[in-house]
Amino acid sequence: MSAAPALTEIDYRDASGFRLPSPVEVGRRLLYLGALFDEAEKALRERDEAWVQAKQRYEVAYARAFLGSEQTSDMKRKQDAVKATADLKLDMEIAAQIVRGIESRIKTLDRQMEIARSVGATSRAEMQANGWTP
Repeated sequence: MSAAPALTEIDYRDASGFRLPSPVEVGRRLLYLGALFDEAEKALRERDEAWVQAKQRYEVAYARAFLGSEQTSDMKRKQDAVKATADLKLDMEIAAQIVRGIESRIKTLDRQMEIARSVGATSRAEMQANGWTP
């Protein structure tokens, strides 16, 4: 998807120093943000599934390593299991971090959409105050 400029990246200045974006400009921005939002939600579903699978692999491997340990104390058996499954646990933690990152991106996109909606409403109100009627 080609990148649309952020509302803050578009020059909205006129002779007085500032102008609100037009409703069309705001609409384009909202469409772009909506597409990014859809992409992020799709990525979240995929990465969340990957996290669940990584977690399952880790938990099963940990249980097998713990139960298969020849140590006599629980503490030593736990440490054997931790050593045997360290890579799987790291994979699981990385997958969880990716999910958190995508969730944060979705929240950011949602806030940007709310801001764009507010700017659009303000722009329409200003235009109506100046005699424009939809």
